[in-house]
Amino acid sequence: MKNIRLAEIEDIPRLNEIWALCFGDGEKFRNFYFRERFQPKQTLVYLIDDLIVAMLTMIPVNLWQEEESLPLSMFYAIATHPEYQQRGIATKLMDYATDYQKSRGTRGIVIVPASGDLFPFYLRQGYEEFFAIREKVWEKEKEQGEAT
Repeated sequence: MKNIRLAEIEDIPRLNEIWALCFGDGEKFRNFYFRERFQPKQTLVYLIDDLIVAMLTMIPVNLWQEEESLPLSMFYAIATHPEYQQRGIATKLMDYATDYQKSRGTRGIVIVPASGDLFPFYLRQGYEEFFAIREKVWEKEKEQGEAT
């Protein structure tokens, strides 16, 4: 039997396992995420015969367009256990999550692929490139030196 539902606190060990297999993040980061950031009501899980095989997190964000704030959802940590990949499970989760968010008044979905090789997958799902992200890090000494 296949099922999609919101996550529960009891799901954390399995979600942590899937995260480690799919993203390779270290235990320290994963423990921080599940202790400090994880919200069961923002995470969908896909089950086959009562076993969680995939996850998708829906983080509420706002896009400011002129003076209007548009409620969006950022899909994050979309992961399918390697033994269950290539079966369309992530696509089913994304479709379900999109309908779920629409029913709650969300005006759009944002996805930031973890790597460039994921772009073709999301483009096939109908997503479009909309913006680019740039990261800039300042060292404290430079920042203080520039302020004087």
